[in-house]
Amino acid sequence: MISAYARGAQVLDEPRYLEIATRAAKFLQANLFDPSRKILYRNYRGGRSDIEGFADDYAFVIQGLLDLYEASFDVEWLEFAVQLQETQDRLFFDDKNGGYFSTSGKDESVFLRMKDDNDGAEPAASSVAALNLLRLAQFRDDKQMAERARKTIDAFATTLSHFPSAMPQMLVALDYSLSKPRQIVIAGRRMRRKPSAG
Repeated sequence: MISAYARGAQVLDEPRYLEIATRAAKFLQANLFDPSRKILYRNYRGGRSDIEGFADDYAFVIQGLLDLYEASFDVEWLEFAVQLQETQDRLFFDDKNGGYFSTSGKDESVFLRMKDDNDGAEPAASSVAALNLLRLAQFRDDKQMAERARKTIDAFATTLSHFPSAMPQMLVALDYSLSKPRQIVIAGRRMRRKPSAG
Protein backbone atom coordinates (compact mmCIF):
# COMPACT_ATOMS: atom_id res chain seq x y z
CA MET A 1 0.00 0.00 0.00
CA ILE A 2 2.88 2.36 0.79
CA SER A 3 4.40 1.55 -2.61
CA ALA A 4 1.11 2.10 -4.42
CA TYR A 5 0.46 5.50 -2.84
CA ALA A 6 4.09 6.63 -3.23
CA ARG A 7 4.12 5.68 -6.92
CA GLY A 8 0.66 7.18 -7.42
CA ALA A 9 1.91 10.45 -5.91
CA GLN A 10 4.76 10.52 -8.43
CA VAL A 11 2.76 9.57 -11.50
CA LEU A 12 -0.32 11.68 -10.76
CA ASP A 13 1.48 14.52 -8.95
CA GLU A 14 -0.98 14.09 -6.09
CA PRO A 15 0.41 15.35 -2.72
CA ARG A 16 -2.45 13.67 -0.81
CA TYR A 17 -1.20 10.23 -1.91
CA LEU A 18 2.30 11.03 -0.67
CA GLU A 19 0.83 12.14 2.67
CA ILE A 20 -1.07 8.84 2.99
CA ALA A 21 2.05 6.80 2.17
CA THR A 22 4.07 8.80 4.70
CA ARG A 23 1.44 8.36 7.44
CA ALA A 24 1.35 4.61 6.80
CA ALA A 25 5.15 4.36 6.99
CA LYS A 26 5.20 6.37 10.22
CA PHE A 27 2.50 4.13 11.73
CA LEU A 28 4.49 1.04 10.77
CA GLN A 29 7.69 2.51 12.20
CA ALA A 30 5.99 3.49 15.46
CA ASN A 31 3.85 0.37 15.99
CA LEU A 32 5.37 -2.59 14.14
CA PHE A 33 9.09 -1.93 14.57
CA ASP A 34 11.15 -2.64 17.68
CA PRO A 35 14.11 -0.23 17.52
CA SER A 36 15.98 -1.98 20.34
CA ARG A 37 16.08 -5.29 18.43
CA LYS A 38 15.73 -3.71 14.96
CA ILE A 39 12.98 -6.17 13.97
CA LEU A 40 9.54 -5.93 12.42
CA TYR A 41 6.40 -7.51 13.79
CA ARG A 42 3.89 -9.07 11.44
CA ASN A 43 0.55 -7.49 12.30
CA TYR A 44 -1.38 -4.98 14.38
CA ARG A 45 -4.98 -4.99 15.50
CA GLY A 46 -5.76 -3.01 18.62
CA GLY A 47 -2.08 -3.53 19.47
CA ARG A 48 0.99 -5.23 18.12
CA SER A 49 1.02 -9.01 17.93
CA ASP A 50 3.94 -11.11 19.21
CA ILE A 51 4.54 -12.63 15.78
CA GLU A 52 7.83 -11.46 14.32
CA GLY A 53 7.98 -10.60 10.63
CA PHE A 54 8.87 -13.14 7.96
CA ALA A 55 11.24 -12.53 5.06
CA ASP A 56 8.44 -11.34 2.79
CA ASP A 57 7.30 -8.78 5.39
CA TYR A 58 10.77 -7.24 5.35
CA ALA A 59 11.03 -7.38 1.55
CA PHE A 60 7.72 -5.62 0.93
CA VAL A 61 8.21 -2.99 3.65
CA ILE A 62 11.69 -2.19 2.30
CA GLN A 63 10.24 -1.90 -1.21
CA GLY A 64 7.58 0.48 0.11
CA LEU A 65 10.18 2.59 1.91
CA LEU A 66 12.36 2.81 -1.22
CA ASP A 67 9.35 3.91 -3.28
CA LEU A 68 8.48 6.46 -0.58
CA TYR A 69 12.04 7.77 -0.60
CA GLU A 70 11.95 8.15 -4.39
CA ALA A 71 8.64 10.04 -4.15
CA SER A 72 9.58 12.30 -1.23
CA PHE A 73 13.40 12.42 -1.21
CA ASP A 74 13.13 12.21 2.58
CA VAL A 75 16.35 10.43 3.58
CA GLU A 76 14.67 9.09 6.73
CA TRP A 77 12.91 6.44 4.62
CA LEU A 78 16.12 5.41 2.87
CA GLU A 79 17.87 5.05 6.24
CA PHE A 80 14.99 2.97 7.62
CA ALA A 81 15.07 0.77 4.50
CA VAL A 82 18.82 0.19 4.96
CA GLN A 83 18.28 -0.72 8.62
CA LEU A 84 15.55 -3.22 7.72
CA GLN A 85 17.65 -4.67 4.89
CA GLU A 86 20.47 -5.33 7.35
CA THR A 87 18.00 -7.12 9.64
CA GLN A 88 16.53 -9.13 6.77
CA ASP A 89 20.03 -10.18 5.71
CA ARG A 90 20.95 -11.15 9.26
CA LEU A 91 17.81 -13.19 9.92
CA PHE A 92 16.96 -14.74 6.55
CA PHE A 93 19.84 -14.64 4.04
CA ASP A 94 21.41 -17.96 3.05
CA ASP A 95 25.13 -17.14 3.09
CA LYS A 96 26.05 -20.50 1.62
CA ASN A 97 23.69 -20.75 -1.37
CA GLY A 98 22.15 -17.29 -1.70
CA GLY A 99 18.51 -16.27 -1.51
CA TYR A 100 16.27 -15.73 1.47
CA PHE A 101 14.66 -18.31 3.72
CA SER A 102 11.00 -17.61 4.53
CA THR A 103 11.56 -17.96 8.28
CA SER A 104 14.36 -16.92 10.61
CA GLY A 105 15.01 -20.40 12.01
CA LYS A 106 14.26 -19.32 15.60
CA ASP A 107 11.09 -21.40 15.83
CA GLU A 108 12.19 -24.89 16.87
CA SER A 109 8.94 -26.44 15.62
CA VAL A 110 10.02 -25.60 12.03
CA PHE A 111 12.40 -28.41 11.06
CA LEU A 112 13.27 -27.24 7.55
CA ARG A 113 13.81 -23.69 6.40
CA MET A 114 12.39 -23.21 2.91
CA LYS A 115 12.90 -20.61 0.20
CA ASP A 116 9.98 -19.69 -2.03
CA ASP A 117 10.90 -20.24 -5.66
CA ASN A 118 7.64 -19.07 -7.19
CA ASP A 119 6.24 -15.59 -7.72
CA GLY A 120 2.55 -16.24 -7.28
CA ALA A 121 -0.11 -13.67 -6.36
CA GLU A 122 2.62 -12.21 -4.18
CA PRO A 123 6.22 -12.35 -5.40
CA ALA A 124 8.67 -14.45 -3.38
CA ALA A 125 10.74 -12.70 -0.71
CA SER A 126 13.96 -13.42 -2.62
CA SER A 127 12.59 -11.84 -5.81
CA VAL A 128 11.58 -8.61 -4.08
CA ALA A 129 14.74 -8.56 -1.95
CA ALA A 130 17.00 -8.95 -5.01
CA LEU A 131 15.56 -5.79 -6.56
CA ASN A 132 15.63 -3.97 -3.21
CA LEU A 133 19.31 -4.80 -2.83
CA LEU A 134 20.09 -3.57 -6.35
CA ARG A 135 18.26 -0.31 -5.72
CA LEU A 136 19.99 0.19 -2.38
CA ALA A 137 23.36 -0.66 -3.93
CA GLN A 138 22.78 2.02 -6.55
CA PHE A 139 21.62 4.66 -4.03
CA ARG A 140 24.55 4.01 -1.72
CA ASP A 141 27.20 2.79 -4.17
CA ASP A 142 27.37 -0.35 -2.01
CA LYS A 143 29.20 -3.23 -3.69
CA GLN A 144 28.36 -5.69 -0.89
CA MET A 145 24.62 -5.19 -1.44
CA ALA A 146 25.07 -5.56 -5.20
CA GLU A 147 26.96 -8.81 -4.64
CA ARG A 148 24.24 -10.13 -2.31
CA ALA A 149 21.65 -9.31 -4.99
CA ARG A 150 23.68 -11.22 -7.60
CA LYS A 151 24.03 -14.17 -5.24
CA THR A 152 20.25 -14.13 -4.69
CA ILE A 153 19.53 -14.10 -8.43
CA ASP A 154 22.12 -16.87 -9.00
CA ALA A 155 20.43 -19.03 -6.34
CA PHE A 156 17.40 -19.29 -8.63
CA ALA A 157 19.28 -19.65 -11.93
CA THR A 158 17.92 -23.16 -12.56
CA THR A 159 14.32 -22.03 -12.14
CA LEU A 160 14.94 -18.93 -14.30
CA SER A 161 16.51 -20.93 -17.11
CA HIS A 162 14.01 -23.84 -17.16
CA PHE A 163 10.77 -22.18 -16.07
CA PRO A 164 11.20 -18.38 -16.15
CA SER A 165 7.47 -17.66 -15.95
CA ALA A 166 7.53 -19.04 -12.40
CA MET A 167 9.54 -16.03 -11.21
CA PRO A 168 8.61 -12.89 -13.17
CA GLN A 169 9.65 -10.57 -10.33
CA MET A 170 13.08 -12.21 -10.20
CA LEU A 171 13.34 -11.57 -13.95
CA VAL A 172 12.70 -7.88 -13.21
CA ALA A 173 15.61 -7.96 -10.76
CA LEU A 174 17.79 -9.77 -13.31
CA ASP A 175 16.95 -7.19 -15.99
CA TYR A 176 17.69 -4.35 -13.55
CA SER A 177 21.05 -5.96 -12.70
CA LEU A 178 22.03 -6.07 -16.38
CA SER A 179 21.09 -2.48 -17.16
CA LYS A 180 23.42 0.45 -16.68
CA PRO A 181 22.12 2.74 -13.92
CA ARG A 182 21.28 6.35 -14.72
CA GLN A 183 21.55 8.98 -12.04
CA ILE A 184 20.47 12.59 -12.26
CA VAL A 185 21.77 15.05 -9.67
CA ILE A 186 20.15 18.43 -9.30
CA ALA A 187 22.19 20.79 -7.17
CA GLY A 188 21.69 24.41 -6.20
CA ARG A 189 19.39 26.60 -4.22
CA ARG A 190 15.69 26.13 -4.64
CA MET A 191 14.08 29.14 -6.30
CA ARG A 192 10.71 30.33 -5.11
CA ARG A 193 8.21 31.24 -7.74
CA LYS A 194 7.00 34.84 -7.58
CA PRO A 195 3.22 35.18 -7.41
CA SER A 196 1.72 36.42 -10.65
CA ALA A 197 0.41 39.97 -10.77
CA GLY A 198 -2.88 38.95 -12.39
